[in-house]
Formats: sequence, structure tokens, C-alpha cells
Amino acid sequence: EGRNTLELEKGAVEFASWLRHQGIPTALVTRNSALTVKHFQDKLWTPAGLQPFDKTISRDDGIAAKPDPAAMMAICDDFGLQPGPEILMVGDSPANDIAFGKAAGVSTALVDSGRRYVEDGSDG
Repeated sequence: EGRNTLELEKGAVEFASWLRHQGIPTALVTRNSALTVKHFQDKLWTPAGLQPFDKTISRDDGIAAKPDPAAMMAICDDFGLQPGPEILMVGDSPANDIAFGKAAGVSTALVDSGRRYVEDGSDG
């Protein structure tokens, strides 16, 4: 695990703060361990002045890993929501995060600050 190399993406603090200010619930779904989630929240998220996510799902929770949509379904159920385009999945991996959101039927946004992916103009 890259626990010691974790860092917040540019704009993450502002975006998370805006979501919280708007009363929009947030969740974190990761293929990492619960220990890594705790490390992330304790070492990066909380020191940046951010409140914990309303729900976190890690590989230790026994829910199928992304891109299987099971975790998104569990989050929607917990929040009393139906999956749909008004829910946004933000992630940095087309193969895991964007595929996860699409499989769950929610909107997706790719964070590609490293410009690793070439836009091909496709809708997928």
C-alpha cells in the first residue's frame, strides 16, 4: 500500500468543503484497507480542516471491490437515495472509479491532474 505517499489532489479541500457547506453527504470507497483510510483521514483529511466522510467503504468491509457497483448501492441505501445522475462519483482511475460509477448508473468525474489519460472524445 502507498499509505506513506498519499496526498490530497489540488482542489480537494475546496471541493469537499463546498459539499459539506451545501449539506451534500460524502462517501469514500477504496480498494485500500480500513487502516489506510484511517491514516488518510488522520494525516491528511482532518489536518486540512475537513470533517470525516459520512460513510467509508474499504476492502475490509466485505463488499465487492470497484468497479462492481455493490458499494455504491450500499451508500445509496444508507443515504436513502436511488442511484442516478444526481449522484457524482469522483475518482482518478477510469478502469476502477469511472467504471464503478457508470456500472452504478451515477454521474462520473475523472480527476487526472497528472494528465495520464488522453481524452478521446468518447462518452465512455
